[in-house]
Amino acid sequence: MGPSRAVVGQAAAQLGQEHMHPQPFEQRKTRVGEPFTICVASNPTTGFGWQAIYDAKSVALLDRSFEPGSGGVGGGGQDVLTFQAIHPGQVTITLELRRPWEKGSRESRLYEIAVEP
Repeated sequence: MGPSRAVVGQAAAQLGQEHMHPQPFEQRKTRVGEPFTICVASNPTTGFGWQAIYDAKSVALLDRSFEPGSGGVGGGGQDVLTFQAIHPGQVTITLELRRPWEKGSRESRLYEIAVEP
């Protein structure tokens, strides 16, 4: 079976907000060695991008790509991040929406991954 997907949030719609709003976390399950994918709404033309924060000893980022939406040039789409669990246990992945030249993040997404052997 292929990677599982989770479409999370409407970050593109929230880019105009001035303060970060806490988001509920998502709990998921996977197995060691099984790829899983997290998708988040994105619009790279705004300068904002999702930064993944995770323990590299527990999970590996295999691929990162942008899938454009149907809005045409300059429109939003989805950032697609594919991870693979390395060890069984609990793994936390935090995605922060930020501009590289600014301090802090506009939005944060938390994923708690239960990894089975």
